[in-house]
Amino acid sequence: MKNKINFTLEKRRNRENSGVNTTDVPVLAVISYPGQRIKYPIGYRVSASDWMEEGQVQPFFVTDNSVNADEVNALIAKIKCEINSYFAYCDAVHSEPSKAEILNKLRLLTGRKEKAIKRLAKRQIKPAETRSFLDYINEHQLFKNFSYDRKKGYRSAFKHLFRFCKTYGITANFDTITTQVLENFRKYLTDGKHCKPVSKNTVSYILTAVKSFWRYCIKMGYTNNNPFLRFEIEPEVYGQPIYITKEERDTLYYLHIPDERLRKTRDIFVFQCLVGCRVGDLIRLKKDNVVNGAIEYIPRKTKDERPVIARVPLCPKAQSIIDRYTTVEDEKLLPFISPQKYNDYIKELFRFAHITRTVTRLNPLTRQEERVSIADVASSHMARRTFIGILHRKVKNEVIGSMSGHSANSKAFSRYYHIEDDTKRDAVNTYLD
Repeated sequence: MKNKINFTLEKRRNRENSGVNTTDVPVLAVISYPGQRIKYPIGYRVSASDWMEEGQVQPFFVTDNSVNADEVNALIAKIKCEINSYFAYCDAVHSEPSKAEILNKLRLLTGRKEKAIKRLAKRQIKPAETRSFLDYINEHQLFKNFSYDRKKGYRSAFKHLFRFCKTYGITANFDTITTQVLENFRKYLTDGKHCKPVSKNTVSYILTAVKSFWRYCIKMGYTNNNPFLRFEIEPEVYGQPIYITKEERDTLYYLHIPDERLRKTRDIFVFQCLVGCRVGDLIRLKKDNVVNGAIEYIPRKTKDERPVIARVPLCPKAQSIIDRYTTVEDEKLLPFISPQKYNDYIKELFRFAHITRTVTRLNPLTRQEERVSIADVASSHMARRTFIGILHRKVKNEVIGSMSGHSANSKAFSRYYHIEDDTKRDAVNTYLD
């Protein structure tokens, strides 16, 4: 099936004569692609006599709301252009179209999201016995159309909240979650008495997720209770980013490693250092993601919210790593392993390569500085930081962001590099001396 979009009138049966209704009929966008067929009302109704075979309205048509044909046809053209552009984009990066992304585009183009907010705001709060607290949480996540990773993070946040409530015999609902309960929840997450303590940044993320849900429910009129009114959430704090140098990366690249497991880990890690993608995107890369000497993919973290093609030209080292596995009869680009095993093996790889220099980091639980071996904190995300950190000295952020998948004004981008003394010294000597 070929990707395509058409516009038609809904075939609705007339109750009076059992025929097909031909007056005041919704206009539908019909979007088809392999495995899916979406019918979506664009918000206008017309009579069959005013509808043209070309998939638009007769020029003289005017609705009862005094909306003329030009407005209807302009929306049809806009939707057609946007969806066709999205299909072309998916073809370019060899990715299957996302139903969630298509529906989100249609909602934005037709104003359905704003209409839904107004409609939901008028609803009265349903009795507690007819709707559970979890129903509201699920509605929030569906309505906001979060990306896969955002949904995963939010579900984890509410799992922590429900475990806390179960531990202390609290029935989670809009009335029982008070400011004091939130304070107790924060303590529960960090004191280690009832669960493994999480980092302070994770605590901030969890509480922010719950706050976002609460603000949504207040906006929808589901509750007037706001336990966050006098509750402060500490901002996330990050120390100086830790990554390996170009020399250390090349040490790994040229290192003779007899053990096949560590050798494959080395290849994957160095390749990630050379393309800069997140581990979730890395393990999804296939051979057909290599297009004209570059890796092309849609970052999964932003796929449903802000889909942008990340294109990273392959340097000779990256291409040579790919070439080592071209004979493997597998569509995967490299012999990827699970993210957790990958992180464990990276630490082992660093020790084998004697990359064990001491670095300073903020302890995630206490936020106190501590000195540790770089091998102890090595992970897949260090490869991404290495990619950005090495390039940052000579390459503009916009160029790096186009390859790493960061947006132009990303607040997170600065967490991937630090300004080195040589860069500061060059700036002072060049412009101030």
